[in-house]
Amino acid sequence: HELIAKDEDEYCDIAVQLARSPERIRSYRDTLRDRLLSSPLCSGQALMSNVEAEYRRMWTRFCKVEGKEENVEEGEESREKEEEKDGEEEEECMRTVETKTEELIAEEESKDSECSTPQTE
Repeated sequence: HELIAKDEDEYCDIAVQLARSPERIRSYRDTLRDRLLSSPLCSGQALMSNVEAEYRRMWTRFCKVEGKEENVEEGEESREKEEEKDGEEEEECMRTVETKTEELIAEEESKDSECSTPQTE
């Protein structure tokens, strides 16, 4: 946050300080990638969770201003149904993956047993 200026004058002061401090610039350059990768911006799940929460806050605020608090409750119910549906879809996907994995393992075991069985003529 030390690089965020409140106004144009402060921006110029920060720029001058940085220009006079090459080791500080080097430090930013050396740590920037790791700081970015560990930030919420690079965590898709955390970012989307934050975005969704902000949408809910905006929707709630809008409904209260418009005097439509019942829409907030409907929105929460809808969100809960979506989360439930997502959970069911994820479970179905996992069952499909497990089934396919079991089929592939059985197929490989069958091939292995064919290769190890001596054939008589």
